[in-house]
Amino acid sequence: MLAEIKGKINSLNTNLTELREDELTGNFFGNMRYIPFTKGLKQVLKNAIRPVELQTMIDDIDAYDWNDHLFLWDKVRENETITELDVRMDFASIVIGIEVKYRSGLSSKDMQTDENVSAETSFNQLSREARVLRLIGPDKKKLLLLLADDLVCAKIIQGVKMIDGVALGYLSWQEVLLQLKTLTGLNGFEQLIVADIIDLLEKKGFLRFSNFKMDISDISIEGFWNFKLPNAVKKFSFEIDTVVEEGYYEFG
Repeated sequence: MLAEIKGKINSLNTNLTELREDELTGNFFGNMRYIPFTKGLKQVLKNAIRPVELQTMIDDIDAYDWNDHLFLWDKVRENETITELDVRMDFASIVIGIEVKYRSGLSSKDMQTDENVSAETSFNQLSREARVLRLIGPDKKKLLLLLADDLVCAKIIQGVKMIDGVALGYLSWQEVLLQLKTLTGLNGFEQLIVADIIDLLEKKGFLRFSNFKMDISDISIEGFWNFKLPNAVKKFSFEIDTVVEEGYYEFG
């Protein structure tokens, strides 16, 4: 709904890729704003942001009603260039910018062969967003986050040239989904909102693999079992932070 209100859907519906991303942005943040920040999104961010050292930047935010602090698809001018932040949250002590991705990558990157690129001249989408983020609230802390799929977050931010004073981190949709399921202290209305968001993220395909538990009581421990992954799945990760790609796996 918010994506349509903000004009992110064009009249010919030719921007379907962007629409899916903008729709997800509007649906998630547009619904989370109905829940007090300290009870909802703050708890998600405190546990989902990576690297974990950046999670402490959320501690000082003490906002209950926070709709006035939330700006979607915010356009900021830097000299002759206008850069759009998918999400900007402007609190008393910190400004948080979030670049939201669904299935796509960054809209602009630097050439790998250009060694003269600096944080001030980089065309990288996150570098540009960091430059405009520093213009907002000069005396506040700055945090730029990438919100994307589990398998691409770390890869996308690798090598991004950042402006001094702007911290760069990421959080995955899979981790957000996991943290939503741990929220407590919500009233009935807030629980309904969170339940709808959980259903949406699961339908979008962000349900993370957790275990091989099967409701079968007569499996023989003498035999061997195998499984195959769909061709589209390149790798998956376990809670021990070890990524497995090719080969054989044994589980005790």
